[in-house]
Amino acid sequence: GVIVMVVTCLATLSVPCVNNFYNRLPVYPDATLSNTQASRFNYIGFGELQLTYSSPESLDTIQAWYQEIVDDVLNEARRAQILGEDAPPTWNHRYELSEANNGEGTEIVLTAQCLN
Repeated sequence: GVIVMVVTCLATLSVPCVNNFYNRLPVYPDATLSNTQASRFNYIGFGELQLTYSSPESLDTIQAWYQEIVDDVLNEARRAQILGEDAPPTWNHRYELSEANNGEGTEIVLTAQCLN
């Protein structure tokens, strides 16, 4: 009974988080998926959920895009919540940008910040 209760609680908390990860996924235009770390158990809170993309664009260009698409919208949503206004839908996870290993282009890592 305890195991079923724990799994049910994890699923209840994790499913909306994982859905937000996929449904609002901010993929840079023309970026290609190069690696996936996911598990069929992600939806019940187990396992790492991470997607890695690569793009020929410069780090500065992609960083400006993510600032506009993710960070600015998240800041606007926080401001709206404080003021009691309708908050825009946001992507509530982590992204990391780095130069590609070959020195040409950028690597984009999108990681779910759920219980997994």
